[in-house]
Amino acid sequence: MRRSGFVLCVLLLGASHPAEAADEPRALIERALKAMGGAEAVKQQVAVRSKFNGKSHVRGQGEALSFQGEAWEVGQRCKLSYQTDIAGSKIAVTVVFDDDNSWFVTNGQFLAFDKDQIEQQRNARHVDRVRDLVDLLTDKGFALTPLADLKVDGRAAAGLKVSYKGRPDTNLYFDKETGLLAKYAFRTKRFLDKKEGLLEMILSDYREPNLASADEKILRAAQVDTAGPALVAFVRQQTPDKAALDRVRTLIDKLGDGTFQVRKQASRDLVAAGSIAIPLLREATKNKDAEVVRRARECLQRIGERSGKAQVSAAVRLLALRRPKGAAEALLNYLSAADANVSDEVRAALFNIAHVEGKRDPLLVRALRDKDQRRRAAAAAALGEDGGDYARRPGRRVIPRPFKIATKAVRYVDGKKEAEIEHSEFQFFNAFEDKVFAKP
Repeated sequence: MRRSGFVLCVLLLGASHPAEAADEPRALIERALKAMGGAEAVKQQVAVRSKFNGKSHVRGQGEALSFQGEAWEVGQRCKLSYQTDIAGSKIAVTVVFDDDNSWFVTNGQFLAFDKDQIEQQRNARHVDRVRDLVDLLTDKGFALTPLADLKVDGRAAAGLKVSYKGRPDTNLYFDKETGLLAKYAFRTKRFLDKKEGLLEMILSDYREPNLASADEKILRAAQVDTAGPALVAFVRQQTPDKAALDRVRTLIDKLGDGTFQVRKQASRDLVAAGSIAIPLLREATKNKDAEVVRRARECLQRIGERSGKAQVSAAVRLLALRRPKGAAEALLNYLSAADANVSDEVRAALFNIAHVEGKRDPLLVRALRDKDQRRRAAAAAALGEDGGDYARRPGRRVIPRPFKIATKAVRYVDGKKEAEIEHSEFQFFNAFEDKVFAKP
């Protein structure tokens, strides 16, 4: 699994050290993988979306520059979008590394990577692979040489040089007490001026990504209890009964009535219905009748964003994590009220809770024969009865095996501090759609 290697997509790269033999290489790697949660957890093939912030210590610029942004990583592809402020001028940057299709945009100005930049990014992704450690135990192309111990942030660390034909040597240093990777270093060229330098990354604050924290924050701000049973109750409260939905459908049909007063009153009643009408009104905007489409859009504008969609989405994601009793039933029932975005979250949640102790959830099995087409389709997707189509579809939220990641890093170039970076709010998916990395 790539873990925050995206900083190498746009920031300077670096390093290696000669030294004497110390600890046995394979034992160092195996211990580090065990400390992170095990090789199987570390090598999970998932797509990662995360937030980051930090400070850049640009030489000759005085005070450090703050930056913040988001990153998307899957396999050998990465994208980051970040913002900073230089002397009162806001700078927005988006960078994509996608081999020959790599590019970046600064304040709307597009530039494709040149051949040298593409090659440097290939080196950077190779270093990501080295830092992930798993392949060092299986790929015979790697040569491992012990290095002398040194201190990393005042703590003893065992060293290891990793060599691979055609790629820069990478030095790894493992904390002797915890076994975790504390530092890696290699030599490379700067991204823009292409001067060679020694890059050193100091890693710290290893922890399991907290998949609940952002959603808990959303719900607590709305004074919603985040315990499992309370989440089930909250989703149930947001679910309109069948009679209310049938009334909304009838009112939408009247938007195309031949009598003006009937159409006008139907619009008023739909606005009064509020948030429960939103999903069905959005469907109505695709109607073949132009008058229905026009009035549906007007109703949506007048209702506004009073749907509490963010809170419901947060609750749905937490149900997938906590799997309380009644979660599958509450999620299936809510589908009737969910718009497209929340429906995606509900389907992903159902997929993640479809099996209980290795057995298929009986409620979802029964839903395969439900009269409601949306419920049948959601149950089929969750249980794999759709031929695996949903499981393969990019953008499906997943819950990975627990593992630890270094959430903080400090980058040095030729011994001088260049940046401090902190990563947070990790989200995991089976894959990303190609459009995430597409050129603007």
